[in-house]
Amino acid sequence: MASDNWPDSRDRLLEDIAKFSQLETPAAAGAAQPAQKPPAAPAQPEKAAVATPPPAVAPPPPLNLAPSTAMKPETPPVVTSSLLEKLKQQALAKQQSENQKSAQQDEMLQRIHKALGMTYQYLNDLVQQLNVLKPPYAKVYSFFGAVDFDDLAWQEGRADFRMQETSSENRLYDQVTLRYRLANPKQFKLVKENPALEKLRKALFDNNITFSVDEVRNDRGFIEKATFAFPCEIKAGLLLSGNYETGKLLLRTRHIERFGIMEYELQPESINQESLDQIAQLIMGENNRVNQLFQRTV
Repeated sequence: MASDNWPDSRDRLLEDIAKFSQLETPAAAGAAQPAQKPPAAPAQPEKAAVATPPPAVAPPPPLNLAPSTAMKPETPPVVTSSLLEKLKQQALAKQQSENQKSAQQDEMLQRIHKALGMTYQYLNDLVQQLNVLKPPYAKVYSFFGAVDFDDLAWQEGRADFRMQETSSENRLYDQVTLRYRLANPKQFKLVKENPALEKLRKALFDNNITFSVDEVRNDRGFIEKATFAFPCEIKAGLLLSGNYETGKLLLRTRHIERFGIMEYELQPESINQESLDQIAQLIMGENNRVNQLFQRTV
């Protein structure tokens, strides 16, 4: 029902509206409150740190060593010179000549080496047989008309050799030697007066004959005469060596067949079975053809 007093009613209505506007509605009140955070999750225990391997490093790409076509040097021009060509020809000719000489030298050394090796093998075998047989020596050595060394027989002998090293470190025969002794048990005694005694002394010494001497002196101390005693013994031998300048062999004998020295020059190819047999016959005092086979120089 309408109030009889409108002004008062109006005032009360306005007052009620004012109060109502100050009241909070439930939705507004909920919005005004701050939002609650959800409860925090319980703390998890920390896990041990695991070492993470470093990432693999890729190898560097291979270097490209191929020359760059852009950097290829230009081919130098060919130099033509008559002087250089002449020098090249001279150098080539000299080198070929030296090579030829070296080959010829090596061939010569091999020929000499082969001949000396054959000679040593032959003579070494020869003296071994003669040292056992001790054959008689038929020829007579006349000692300057004073005495004769006769009725001799082989006593002993020995063959030997010497070698040399070449530039190629090869060892080659350089020389071959043979020494032997002929003897007869008898002894010689010669009495010589001065001055003949000095000639005999020198002859005995030069021919490698062992001797003793008994001298007789006068009141003034001068030798008037002397008695020489020496055995009937011959020390003989030979030497075969290579001559590397001529490429030939030199055969030198001492007191073979007679007192004194003989020398022969021969080619290495002349040493063979026949010539070695002839040398053996010469040593044993038998007939031989050494003078026909080899060129005698002394």
